[in-house]
Amino acid sequence: MRKSVIFSIAFLFPVWLFAQKQGYVNGRIIDTSKEAAAFVSVRLLEINKGTQTNDNGYFDFFKVPPGKYTLEVSGIGFEAQKQNIEVTEGKRTVLSLQLNRQNNTLQEVTISSRTMKRYNSTTTDESKLPAGLIDLPLTIRVIDRGLIDERQATEFRQVVKNMTGVTLTTANGDFMMRGFQNTGGNNAGSAQLINGMKNFYTGYTNDLNLVNVERIEVLKGPTSILYGANSPGGNFNVITKKPLETNRFTVSAAFGSWGRYRAEADLTGKLSKDKKFLYRFSTSYQNNPDYRDFIYNRNFAVAPTVRYRPSEKTTIDIEFAYNQINRSVWFDWGVPTWNNDVLAVPITYTSHEPTDNVQIKNTMLSFQLQHRFAPALTFHSGFNGSGHNLEGRTHSPSFFNPVPKADSTVSRVYREMIANNTASFFTNYLVWEPVLRNIRFRITGGIDYYKNKYYSDIKQAGAFDGVRAINIFRPQYQQASEKSYTFSQRLSEMTFTEFWGAYLMGFIDFNDKLKVMVSGRYDEYRFSYLMAGTSNDTKPFLPNFGISWQPVKGISIYGSYTKGFMPQTNQSIEFGGPFDPQYSEQFEGGVKKEFFNGRYSITAAYYEIERKNVLVPVDPVNDPWGKQEATGSAKSKGVEIDIAGNLLPNLNINAGYTYNDSRITRSAFDIEINRQATNAPYNAAHVWARYNFTKGALKDVGIAVGSNYVGFRTTDGSLDYPVPVLQKLPAYQTVDLGLFYRYQNLQLSANLDNVFDEQYIYGAFNAFYMQRGLPRNLLFRAQFNF
Repeated sequence: MRKSVIFSIAFLFPVWLFAQKQGYVNGRIIDTSKEAAAFVSVRLLEINKGTQTNDNGYFDFFKVPPGKYTLEVSGIGFEAQKQNIEVTEGKRTVLSLQLNRQNNTLQEVTISSRTMKRYNSTTTDESKLPAGLIDLPLTIRVIDRGLIDERQATEFRQVVKNMTGVTLTTANGDFMMRGFQNTGGNNAGSAQLINGMKNFYTGYTNDLNLVNVERIEVLKGPTSILYGANSPGGNFNVITKKPLETNRFTVSAAFGSWGRYRAEADLTGKLSKDKKFLYRFSTSYQNNPDYRDFIYNRNFAVAPTVRYRPSEKTTIDIEFAYNQINRSVWFDWGVPTWNNDVLAVPITYTSHEPTDNVQIKNTMLSFQLQHRFAPALTFHSGFNGSGHNLEGRTHSPSFFNPVPKADSTVSRVYREMIANNTASFFTNYLVWEPVLRNIRFRITGGIDYYKNKYYSDIKQAGAFDGVRAINIFRPQYQQASEKSYTFSQRLSEMTFTEFWGAYLMGFIDFNDKLKVMVSGRYDEYRFSYLMAGTSNDTKPFLPNFGISWQPVKGISIYGSYTKGFMPQTNQSIEFGGPFDPQYSEQFEGGVKKEFFNGRYSITAAYYEIERKNVLVPVDPVNDPWGKQEATGSAKSKGVEIDIAGNLLPNLNINAGYTYNDSRITRSAFDIEINRQATNAPYNAAHVWARYNFTKGALKDVGIAVGSNYVGFRTTDGSLDYPVPVLQKLPAYQTVDLGLFYRYQNLQLSANLDNVFDEQYIYGAFNAFYMQRGLPRNLLFRAQFNF
């Protein structure tokens, strides 16, 4: 705790050095529908100082001399408005303005806003970070709802192709971020935060239905300062849809290749005349059969939300989400290699049986409260309770005997399993934004608490228990009844995870050019392996420092240092656990450039990340799958370039390039040291661009084109320790097309993915089982807005 006290004193000391002098002006602009008026111009006429509102309608002027001013607000489709204000020395002037839309442009503006949404967000919805993205000395990119709809994405993993520095590695929702694996679920919760809160809503498979998702924020590098334990490569913060004051109703139906179909509805509006009670209701059902034999996925989701605003200062949101999944697989192993050929096995092959079935039920209840005590002081409180329940029976390839035999058969196992996860997350924090003399402070301090209980019971039968092998080229199914199997293995596990954390974080604007971020977090983490009666406690202190220099408006040169930690995914006492957590450190520097007040932006970043305490075997020669110890390490470094936004009023683009060099730096196996990390490409790039025709015969038509490139990768050879076999995955590139048409309230969409039917491997569990990419497929959708 001594470090925390020293840090707090060092952080708050500058506050006492300055007396109050100049003033500060901020506020929010909305339209007549009470929605944010984004990207409108705001100007103080007397001193010719201007800015623009962000995505949520907020604006601010820093370092304004005391006096009387005329504030002018104008924007396309709005009636210009002027207001007299007075700025007082050392105080904040807070404004709330409402603009009227021009009658002759109302319909045009409304249609345009619904069909051509921006790709570039200038702010984050994470209230712990009360600053624009250009001010933050770290990398955050946002996938907005407009882009999600254009890709017709219904699951989280489908939007990964639009994230720079992120590549999909398995069909179970695992990702590489900046060269490090980000697994679906672990002792710290799901890989996805929801509204800034930890959860276990999607369990171990990241099956996040996007029906109630408004945007996805991709936070690069260790983010433990904000949320506690997380992967070294980064994290995802999912922002859910919130109720609106105006009544809006949207229904859609989609159908496509292999018999896929989906029905969806999104309703919102007011529950009371005074608009204090609002609601939003999102629901969907989809049947998503696969191109492979016997692989299916049926998904039903419902997500009601209620918002209560007892006053202008207080907002309360209560959200519930339920997702029921009926599918044929638990973990999708993909297809095996044959004679070192990763594409030799027919694309329709599967090791599963027609009778395989897994039922998953995910539930979540969350509560969020925001209360503004004063213009510069806001209190936030949140709770997230989530559960993941699984029950099923399924065949899969034998993990310890995965190589096809000379007769092209593969050994299989049969499992019957149940698994239950329950998690609770509480958070309370204050955001204080004082202005002292010429310096603006944005200080966030709070406490988090998280607990998770996990239980699983798995019965397994193998080749000696009646489970027949299968031929990868001539598969014969239902060779034996499941009732004839005998179970020779059973594994039951129960764990309990608990941690709380306290943090203090601040942004200091010394002037319009120099901005500094400094923070510290202290956590107490406890993991208990209940079956063995053992526990592991750790108490990390995590510092963070960053600086941003903006020589001219719209350009930021930044650098930062961040430290993070992550509990081990394997804590079993049978394998040497429990283990100390992994620690990570990141150094990042880069340049951000916004054009036309944030209409589009370019970010170039360089990073170096080191991860320590990686698990390695104690005796790699004689017992490579036995006892382990946390002595391994890895390092990743690279460059990311992002371009996002409106290059022209009717042209949107989302593009990025990544060079990543991720290597193992310390291991029990000499052959692994300095080799390329598993599933981590050196080069990856993506682009998605949409153009809307506004005149002529093609008016109201939009076209889009996208492409994804992923360079060659290596696989995990650990199944063949002490002499690992590494499989090289070839590079691939896919091309996607989109076509859109709007007629009044009807929106028609058609997406053709993998236009040239590229056969490719996007990831692998190990050197023997490959994850095949989707072949060419088509999806149509009709959407009605009321």
